Amino acid sequence: MKDKKTFFFFFIKKKSENYFLLVVGLASIVFAFVLFGGNIKAEMGIIDDHTYVENGVLNDHSIVWKSFVNAPEIQSFGNHPRFRIVYNLINNIQTALWGLDASYWYFINVLVFAFFMFCVFFIVYRNFGKKFAFIFTLFVASSNYFAHIFTRLGTAEVWTILGLSIFSLGASSIYQKTQKKINSGLKDWLPILLGSFIMLGSKENFVIVGILILVIVIFLRYKKILNRTAIFLSSIALILNIYVILHIILTQKRQEVDFYQNNVGILYRLKQISQGFFSEYSLFFSIPVIFFIFILALFLFFYLRKRELGKFKKHIFFKLFISPLLTTIILTIVYLFNLYIYDGESYILHRYAFPSLLIVQILLLTMLKWISDFKNYYFPNFKTSFFHLVYFLFLLVLSFFIFKNINYSQEMSKKNANATVLFQNQLKKVVIEARKEPDYPIIFFSYKPLDYEPLLSVSAYLRQFGIKNKLMVKTDYKSEDLVGQPILKWVAEENIKFEKNGNQTFQVYSEDNNGKCFAVNFNGNTINTKCKNLGKIWQLSEYPY
Repeated sequence: MKDKKTFFFFFIKKKSENYFLLVVGLASIVFAFVLFGGNIKAEMGIIDDHTYVENGVLNDHSIVWKSFVNAPEIQSFGNHPRFRIVYNLINNIQTALWGLDASYWYFINVLVFAFFMFCVFFIVYRNFGKKFAFIFTLFVASSNYFAHIFTRLGTAEVWTILGLSIFSLGASSIYQKTQKKINSGLKDWLPILLGSFIMLGSKENFVIVGILILVIVIFLRYKKILNRTAIFLSSIALILNIYVILHIILTQKRQEVDFYQNNVGILYRLKQISQGFFSEYSLFFSIPVIFFIFILALFLFFYLRKRELGKFKKHIFFKLFISPLLTTIILTIVYLFNLYIYDGESYILHRYAFPSLLIVQILLLTMLKWISDFKNYYFPNFKTSFFHLVYFLFLLVLSFFIFKNINYSQEMSKKNANATVLFQNQLKKVVIEARKEPDYPIIFFSYKPLDYEPLLSVSAYLRQFGIKNKLMVKTDYKSEDLVGQPILKWVAEENIKFEKNGNQTFQVYSEDNNGKCFAVNFNGNTINTKCKNLGKIWQLSEYPY
């Protein structure tokens, strides 16, 4: 009879928890739409979005598979600055499904963000409790850097966030099982393998995920529950990880610069990391560093004291000291690696802030959890009202930032929608005029080096819309004036090559048109031209990115 009652209460509790998690899932979707639902009204933009036109998938869906198996990252191993085969595959599939209807793309973005929020809550809830889950999820979800990720189509960060969410579910499940000395299985390791594959194939700075996989394997070995399934699937994930690392190392060794034309020399990058670590933005990271030193000092004090008294308890010390110390060390390595990838730059209001700032947020959660555990073990009789007051004040301060950041994300969504609609309207104007005079060349007047991508973008859209007019570029800057700014110097030189040498997209610039031409302006207003002026199609300062 007792066993039946126990089963009944367990069933009721399990059912109640499922309903609770269902409510959390629905709340995540609603919150995601509150933040980024405004993007559903957006259209294809001038930055990045043109790549979905260039890939040829719109006209031939078989390219989705062909471009994946023939990816330059595989065909030209060690000769390509990036490794993004999964990123390209996902975006190509979306191109085949949605075409140029941006609303579907943004709808998927919203769902990815909702799934991420649910995973954050679920994992923290299972490992730290409901109170920590609620606080931490709001803290993370309201971060400004998400506004620079989910208000754009198919950014690499969107898919790394999806991969990290899937990976974390598997890692959390394994951790839960280690507490009960239960072997992990396929349903635990497949999410880790899939999540790793998505992250590694979407953005290069996630090659550091191999460290996390190694930590999991070592922890299972320590707990004596490392089985064949874990060894086999973790080996596949690590082999993939090593493959990507070797690809990037060989590419950088041969080219001596990264994708952004920055020096990749070890000594140079170490210097950049040291400068970046102590920059004003990285002061945000000082709290976890101080926490690490504080925990280490307390560990030494209590360790020596307990050994003298003969009351040393390993499980308590592991939970209170070793675990947070290891967490801090591992996440600091990941943080420093991101500084290495971004040439020492530490970002706050930028999509490149992910996952750097998420790492800091996880460390802050570790601190909060440690304070609670330390109180429970060493000061069990201490008044809990003090801690309730601390949580209340923390939530009060957090609420202010949440409402402020919600407004920021909504504004970014609105600006993105307005900017993309404005661009497409201006593009349609060019298309209409060009169709009337197909013999008139269209001259792109470029006033800033960063017009490089917009020049290619507008030309790709025009060709997709059936415009056959000759395209030319006229620049208004010199690359020699950009010494010390490698990326700007490089794009300026490329734009000047378009003007003077031409290529498959652009004809060599010629002034001999007798006014029978169209002028399209980038970052400026063309005055000295006889061409029919079709207005400005792109202004960097007005774009929300």
